Amino acid sequence: MIYDCFTFFNELDIAEIRFNILYNYVDKFVVVEANKTHTGSDKEFIFEKNIKRFEKFSDKIIYIKVDDFPPLDNSTNDKYGNKWLYENLQRDAIMRGLESCKDDDVIIISDCDEIPNPKAIKKYKSGICALIQYSFYYNLNTINFCAPYAKGARICRFSDLKDPKQKVETEFSKYSKYGMPTYLRFCKGKKIKNGGWHFSYLGTLESILLKRQSIVEQQYNNSQNMSIEKMKQLIDEGQDILQRGYIFMNIKPKDILPSFILKDDRYKKFINTNKNISFLSWKIKYYFSKIYSLRYKNNDKNNERLYKIFGIKIKIRPKNKTASIKEKAAFVDYILNNQLDRSNFVEEKNSSHVFKENEAKLISFYLPQYHSIPENDKWFVKGFVEWFNTSKATPQFIGHNQPHLPIDVGYYNLDNLDVMKRQIELAKKYGISGFCFYYYWFNGQKLLEKPIEKFLEDKSLDMPFCLFWDSSNWTKTWNGGNDKEIMYEQKIEDDTAQKFMIDFLKYARDERYVKIDNRPVFIISSPKIFEEEKIKSFIGKIREIAKEEGFKDLYLMSLRGNVKNEEIKSLNFDSMLEFFPCGMDDLVTVKPEKFVNNKFSGLSYNMKKFVDEKRYLYKAPCKTFKSCFPNWDNTARKCYRKAAIYQMTPELYKIWLKDIIDWTYKNHDKNEQFVFINAWNEWAEGAHLEPCQRYGYAYLEATKEALEEVSIPV
Repeated sequence: MIYDCFTFFNELDIAEIRFNILYNYVDKFVVVEANKTHTGSDKEFIFEKNIKRFEKFSDKIIYIKVDDFPPLDNSTNDKYGNKWLYENLQRDAIMRGLESCKDDDVIIISDCDEIPNPKAIKKYKSGICALIQYSFYYNLNTINFCAPYAKGARICRFSDLKDPKQKVETEFSKYSKYGMPTYLRFCKGKKIKNGGWHFSYLGTLESILLKRQSIVEQQYNNSQNMSIEKMKQLIDEGQDILQRGYIFMNIKPKDILPSFILKDDRYKKFINTNKNISFLSWKIKYYFSKIYSLRYKNNDKNNERLYKIFGIKIKIRPKNKTASIKEKAAFVDYILNNQLDRSNFVEEKNSSHVFKENEAKLISFYLPQYHSIPENDKWFVKGFVEWFNTSKATPQFIGHNQPHLPIDVGYYNLDNLDVMKRQIELAKKYGISGFCFYYYWFNGQKLLEKPIEKFLEDKSLDMPFCLFWDSSNWTKTWNGGNDKEIMYEQKIEDDTAQKFMIDFLKYARDERYVKIDNRPVFIISSPKIFEEEKIKSFIGKIREIAKEEGFKDLYLMSLRGNVKNEEIKSLNFDSMLEFFPCGMDDLVTVKPEKFVNNKFSGLSYNMKKFVDEKRYLYKAPCKTFKSCFPNWDNTARKCYRKAAIYQMTPELYKIWLKDIIDWTYKNHDKNEQFVFINAWNEWAEGAHLEPCQRYGYAYLEATKEALEEVSIPV
């Protein structure tokens, strides 16, 4: 007997197509439906509700309802946590429909939208095989040109399902602890070509949206691509709704689809008749693309060109055009006179923010590199501080806001504590609840620690604080140098945790230190610079020592972009922290229309589009603390070589900050309502709330207004 087994979500049309195509070729259909989505939300039994639609196939249907899921929070099956638990448990419930199977029976396991080709089933002889299926999106004939082949469906004998005796294809095999169907899903197996059709996201826009809200891979969903209108636009333009850069082509239906679909008028609405090409033409184009292809990052011609020649990938940044004499003159005029523009300057206001109970707490990152140290004197130039880079920056195109020149505290030296007193006064006046100091620690050796030490000693500096361990190596990137030139290397040895906690505890015990439920908040920027077992051991040890010293535990964060979502749990962190622009990889570049320095090799990004589309309001797959920046531009530090410019305005910054404050109220418990701002004083990266000559106190005022304009939940 042949059993066609598949999981069902809401794909009524696809299920009907599948039954019609395979009814004469299989003996039983095992349909498994759950009352939970893969993300744990409640769901009705849609297949059962529409069972009359499939009445003519009922003699072969074995319908399995799955309603016995354990709570997600109690799932600790493997290092990936509960991320895949519900999907796998639903798939493994297929076994409930195979109780009467014999060892020689043929079993097909797939998702509903992965329809096997009857001819491929006939080709099957023995062992575990993967059905290589054509991959279609949105329509029955719209093929994914970038990845046209899918191998989700597996076929085997029941004896193989009970005991696969085969190595699995990827590390995801660890999910197979839940049962054999999931294990089989990741077995490599022999390939059977022309194995069927994989129809992704076929149906109404509403049904597609529901499915997207329910899948495990929530990292592809964000506010700008999750609306009905945006999905319709992307589909109409032949773009990927998950915005992964896929390209689609329409193939003549008669060349690729089974005869049942072609004969049934009900499915004409799922066939795209625009610019159809023959199957042979598509095949030639596809194989030629394996030899040579050209794409643009994020499908935007202003972005990098991505060439692929005989499998070799080459990235080419867009060149700056040659400027005319008139353009050069305009550029020179801008360089000489842009600091005279005070149209956006905002004076300091008299009113101060009044901190309220249960109000979100804004924490701003704080850079201490505003005092000279022997190491910087040796490695860079005597007396080197952050101002060396800031003061020499120049605009690279008309409209480029450089240099960033400080006012109020001016070009300060942090050896003078009066500077920090004024900074704290200014920060609190505009709604900043605390500073997160950069902490440079190299297995016992510290750098730039004097301002933090002075702050710790002076209890009159009434400002909550926490530490951000920049755990990357100390290199020459501070002044545009090479990051391969390492001055201090990070390493973990047997006694590193003990040495670290001896120093850290003097900060954590301070009553000003930021804590969540008696757990000092501590950020580790780059845990993956260490060997996995060493950083896991280090984290385990510092947690143990914290408990021995009277704390409930530590509250550990790492940075989005430096670790993956699933690694937060596996490395024993409590949460992810956004540290934009780190991990900000879905932006569209802007080609400045006015003259650009020909030696400038950096990129400028469209931040208005980013904010307008609210790309920061994605659905976080793990506990995430939000952040934003008032501006970010490291041309001063990079000497405009491969620099990145994320040029903001106070208005855009305010919208962004308001949105993430509101998001934080809705997604975090009251004791975890922290929002981070990058940064208070990263002047050489253009990221500063501190007032400047161009905008004055505008960014501070925008911070205060954003905080006060979002309603605090009761």
